[in-house]
Amino acid sequence: MQDDNPEEMETNQAEAIDDSGDSDLESDGEDTDAQRETSNARLKAFEQSIAENPYNYSVHEDFIKFLEKGDDLDKLRAAREAMAKLFPLTPQLWLTWIRQEIDLCLDEEEKLKVLELFQRAVKDYTSVDVWLEYCQFGIGLSGEGNFERARAIFEEACNKVGLHVQKGSLIFEAYREFELAIYATMPDGAAPDDKLAKDKEKQRRKIVSLFKRQLSVPLFDMEKTLAELKEFAAHEADSNIILIYQKALKKLESIHPFEMKLNNLSSPATFGDYEEYLELEIREGDAARIQMLFERAVTDDCLRVELWEKYNKYMDLTLKIDSLALPVHERSIRNVPWSSSLWVSYLTCLERMSAPTEKIEAILKDARQVAILSATDALNLWIFHLSNLRRKIDFKEPSSELVEQLRELFEKAEVELTEFTDADTEQHLESLFYYWATVEANLGNTQRWREIWQKITRQGASSQVKTWLSYANFEKTYGDFKHYRKVLQRGLYASADWPEQIGEQWVQAELQEGTLDGLQEAQSKFEARMRVVNEKRDKAATRELLNAQSTQPPELSSKRELKPKKRKASESPVKNDSEDKKGKWKNLSDGDGFKMPLPVGPKSSEGSGTSHKPAPSDDDPLREAQTVFLSNLAYEVEEEKIREVFKDVGRIEELRLVRDYKHRCKGFGYLVFDDLNSVQSALKKDRAPIDGRPVFVSRCNERKQFEFSLGLEKNKLFVKNVPLDATKEELQELFARCGALSDVRLCVLRNGKFKGMAYIDFVDEPSASAAVVKFDGFDMRGKTLSVAISNPPPRKEKSLTQAPERKSKEPTMKTRLFVPRSLLTKAATDKSHSVTAETKNLGAAATNDDFRNLFLNK
Repeated sequence: MQDDNPEEMETNQAEAIDDSGDSDLESDGEDTDAQRETSNARLKAFEQSIAENPYNYSVHEDFIKFLEKGDDLDKLRAAREAMAKLFPLTPQLWLTWIRQEIDLCLDEEEKLKVLELFQRAVKDYTSVDVWLEYCQFGIGLSGEGNFERARAIFEEACNKVGLHVQKGSLIFEAYREFELAIYATMPDGAAPDDKLAKDKEKQRRKIVSLFKRQLSVPLFDMEKTLAELKEFAAHEADSNIILIYQKALKKLESIHPFEMKLNNLSSPATFGDYEEYLELEIREGDAARIQMLFERAVTDDCLRVELWEKYNKYMDLTLKIDSLALPVHERSIRNVPWSSSLWVSYLTCLERMSAPTEKIEAILKDARQVAILSATDALNLWIFHLSNLRRKIDFKEPSSELVEQLRELFEKAEVELTEFTDADTEQHLESLFYYWATVEANLGNTQRWREIWQKITRQGASSQVKTWLSYANFEKTYGDFKHYRKVLQRGLYASADWPEQIGEQWVQAELQEGTLDGLQEAQSKFEARMRVVNEKRDKAATRELLNAQSTQPPELSSKRELKPKKRKASESPVKNDSEDKKGKWKNLSDGDGFKMPLPVGPKSSEGSGTSHKPAPSDDDPLREAQTVFLSNLAYEVEEEKIREVFKDVGRIEELRLVRDYKHRCKGFGYLVFDDLNSVQSALKKDRAPIDGRPVFVSRCNERKQFEFSLGLEKNKLFVKNVPLDATKEELQELFARCGALSDVRLCVLRNGKFKGMAYIDFVDEPSASAAVVKFDGFDMRGKTLSVAISNPPPRKEKSLTQAPERKSKEPTMKTRLFVPRSLLTKAATDKSHSVTAETKNLGAAATNDDFRNLFLNK
């Protein structure tokens, strides 16, 4: 066997290494390509996310961090500029950006660009660190007049942050070091009056002046500063300097606890940490110190609306220098663009400075895009817009063009507010209408302001006495006594909370301005109304007392169960069937000759105005279980359309629509199936449209239970401010981008009109969370969507002292037949019955003996 050739072996090893090297290079190339693809994909994702929601601060921040790891400087600069255009940048973001640009400076032109960055940075937040970096950069600039430019930067820094108790000394020390360096390089003069000697003495006095300025300000390390002054020029530390120093030291002692509290915090300070400190400074009234403390607070807690509101209020109402207040307003909306109150403050400041109408209109447009999150926000902006235009009208000689513009604005505001479904929307509409009515009254248009008040009294607040009192007082001020009386009379019957207030005002008005007949009519109707109201209040209070005493919540048949308890067996024995069948005219008088009231019988079906069979009773529980209750039906609905909707549920045994005396549907009815299983399927048809209205489907004769969860559902989203013309399919397609959907439900009014809100059910929670991030703030045909995890607030329960609301038009008078006149007179004088007396005799109904004794005063 021959040995292998050594040369051949070396050649083979070299080829093997080369092959291995080629293989590694190919592998590295594949990895680089994969990384590049991943990087490009992330880049596109960031760009798309910013394009869809440019006001997402965290996305901008993450995008900049991502670009900082790469080498595309142009994209990084563009990303920073885009973020700085929309948001104020934190001191740390500015310093990172500026330091990178300083490293890339090659000529004076690029250094000037860095100076511009510094000037922008110090306007966003008042940061000692940024100012120090700015001053150091100013010292490093070369060229003619450099010293003066650096001094100007230092002077501005001392004015802006020299009062910062904890860090202000750093600015003064840097300034002194700069001047000391110049002083050290200056040659001594040959004689005291030599120009060189004079220049050096002038420089020395500058340094001493800096010492004095610093010692007059309460700052940390004041003792060290005084020692340095004595070391530099001992004779300068005279009694005047010591007096100034002691005054500043005393101030420092008073604020030292607040400063130590801020200094010892483990996390950034909040408005609450500064609040007491701010109150102290505001009481003492040093404007420069107050501004410095506000600047420190907004730097630490820049997203706190209350803090910016307090700062703006101080600048507007106390300092009252608009040129200083305007930059604060501008920064407030850059930090908290979603606050309508801050936008209104900013706009008010602009109007005070006589800004052009075009500028105010443009800013209002921007505010509506980002700050209208609720009906309150919309009202705030509209009230300013309306007031701004109203202030331009001379009501002695009003311009018809401006008046029409104002009316158009009122109409637009009304339309926009009605699109909201907030709990306080009606209250906001009432405020808008009241403002509008006042304007029309000042214009002398009585017919128009009365029409506006008719709108107010048709709102939900029409049952509140304050609405009617406002209307009546408005009529008294701008109208006449005839209409004033009518409003009071309407309000007496319409108000459900405290009608006695409006009744008393009506009687008082008739006493002061009316006739004797008018006074008697007011007194009579007031007393009759209060009898009805007091009776309802007593019943409501008794019911609540019973509910509070019971250990279990009452069942649905509580009314029937409570009836036997109203009369004790010993006081009113139960009659047997033979007694019930006696003639109806028997025993119409008792032993003393008093006539007895007619026995109360069941209500006639004709009297009820219905022509339907009664709902399933408790005697047939199976039939009741097979029945569903339909409501919110159109009055002209046809039975065939209802059957068509429920035909796939199961076989319908009976459909009964409740009708009035003219055989018109009242909007509800009963649907009976022949199978229990069909009921469950029918309930799933809840809110199915019939003739353009959502039909409400519920179990028969049960308490109304809300079909959907009232708690937090992390897989369900609540979407507001949806365009009113949006469809269910459109929302499905939009939100399906984030994950699989289980349901999309549009919220509609009883008339079937879309309310601009929807619920989006996802299969899983991560998809719902991703949709919140992606679509909250998403622009959909000019509407900014508000997307949040579904978590409805708990419903408030009525208290014992709350007056019952009127839910229907109830008769205000009751029959007084067969009741002795003396009892009627006494009942009219009694304003109310106490709840205590009612509960003592609970369950004991009055008998003829009781009436007789009452009449005879026994």
